[in-house]
Amino acid sequence: MLVRGVVGLGIVALGLSFTATASADPVCGSIPAGSSGWNVPNGGTVFISGPGPIHDVISAIGQTRSHSILSNGPGGYVTHATSVTPPVTGDRSFCGSECMNPINGNFLHNSMPGLEQVDQGAIYTFIYGGAGNSFIAFQHGVPGGTDWGNTIANFSWSGGSNGISFNYLASSTDSNQRFWNVTYNGAQSHYGWNQYMNIQGVNSKGAFGLDTGVICSTALTMWQHDAAPGYAGGTPVATHTYPSSMIGPAANALYNAVKSECEGTSGFFTSFGAAATQIGLAALCGTCGAACGLCWAGIGCGNMNSYDGDPCDEAADQMVNAFTTNMATYGDDCNYDNENHWHGVVSNTSSVTISPDDVSGWSTTPYAANSPGSSVWGYDVNNTVQWNSGGTVYGCID
Repeated sequence: MLVRGVVGLGIVALGLSFTATASADPVCGSIPAGSSGWNVPNGGTVFISGPGPIHDVISAIGQTRSHSILSNGPGGYVTHATSVTPPVTGDRSFCGSECMNPINGNFLHNSMPGLEQVDQGAIYTFIYGGAGNSFIAFQHGVPGGTDWGNTIANFSWSGGSNGISFNYLASSTDSNQRFWNVTYNGAQSHYGWNQYMNIQGVNSKGAFGLDTGVICSTALTMWQHDAAPGYAGGTPVATHTYPSSMIGPAANALYNAVKSECEGTSGFFTSFGAAATQIGLAALCGTCGAACGLCWAGIGCGNMNSYDGDPCDEAADQMVNAFTTNMATYGDDCNYDNENHWHGVVSNTSSVTISPDDVSGWSTTPYAANSPGSSVWGYDVNNTVQWNSGGTVYGCID
């Protein structure tokens, strides 16, 4: 799941850039001298619990793991789905979109790098490049005497009838470095935030969800369906159904995490907080708030929420809307009730999805549909991730 600050997250501490087109996430780096890669076997899955908005969502539903990664062997490639911090829009005109909807909606709806394969330097930077993780371990994929995890890691999707192939892309940060992006019917797979709310049948049909998106845990369920059909008679990883009484607090935890980190100019949405503190932007948004006073009074605009000149709460609303409805923006508080949209959804809707805890067989919530062994990795206990001796490796995740 994006994303350490997201995701998956989806999870990397992200965002230092004030531009509209990129974020300065720690996407490139090296394994320290004396290490060549981890000890995770081919087909093993690494599970992480790291700080950030995704972790806050996971914690709110009583779970631990916030990201999952498939190993292609000790010291080799790793495959996972993630996103860098969504950039700001850059529209800082009077009442511009960065006041009311500061996150770039196109990117939020189709976040990248999405489903990818990267080298050991890149994944080391992803795991350790930001705030520390409270948990990291791997589990073998060896249930019932058959190494289904190895089968999954060795499965060849490229050129098959399922339309999956790979693009070898240059890093957006270092053009000399490349990584593999997974494509589906010719379209780059992106990070699908909405699958935290609705897995869209990825676990039972072995195909990407809406608009070719996945998150880290749903990618694992897709691989199991496609590559290990003999496992448990082809039974897919079981979903959880979370009632509104659980997803409501999770949505509020996400909102509060994004807003707090934005306003604190630290953590996952650093770039928004930094933008909000700039005198020009603050003045424009504050003036815009005053100009929208007629709307709040119900004169010609309907009875909408007030806008206080802080783009951080709008960024938080956008993020929760992406989680709950796959919509990146709902206009502004003068013309559409951005905040109450997701409140209405989570108060009346159940969530059907799969988390890293579900995949790993460690879910303990009262709404758990799975048990140890529900996935090819769920039979195993936690194993220590170690970094072996050797030379340095440099790489990028985006």
